[in-house]
Amino acid sequence: MRVFRLWLFLSVLWMIVVAFFSWEVVRRDEWWSGDPDIYADLPVRCENVKGTADVDYALREAPEPWNAYRTPGFACWYTEHRFRQLFPSYASISHAKLGEMLYENLGWESVKDRDKFERTKPLLMGAFLPPFGQSCHRRRLCLGVLRVRAASEP
Repeated sequence: MRVFRLWLFLSVLWMIVVAFFSWEVVRRDEWWSGDPDIYADLPVRCENVKGTADVDYALREAPEPWNAYRTPGFACWYTEHRFRQLFPSYASISHAKLGEMLYENLGWESVKDRDKFERTKPLLMGAFLPPFGQSCHRRRLCLGVLRVRAASEP
């Protein structure tokens, strides 16, 4: 019984540690953020910038590998709040639509039909597989799971 309690405690502790260290990655997934555009910043051609570099915008490469090799492979990225201040003509356009328009202006292709859990799935697997893989190492639990499955099938 003590071994089971120790396993249970270490399993829960492992899951908490994985969740703590990977929370920022999970927050960027669509299911959590609710925004279909996981890129919060907005790209603008650097010829059309307004404001000051490293204050209002940052020069960065395209986040998608297929856009990084296009011309231009980089853009000047604004936060949404700062973009709307400096470009008031876009105030009535939603963030997702605005992101699509700016991508088209750069000649970039955005990701369509993404998995809402793209970043969360591998983290869940990393959090749950080690504890349960260890428990299946002990034949009693694995056999019990197999018995339940066999009994539930018609």
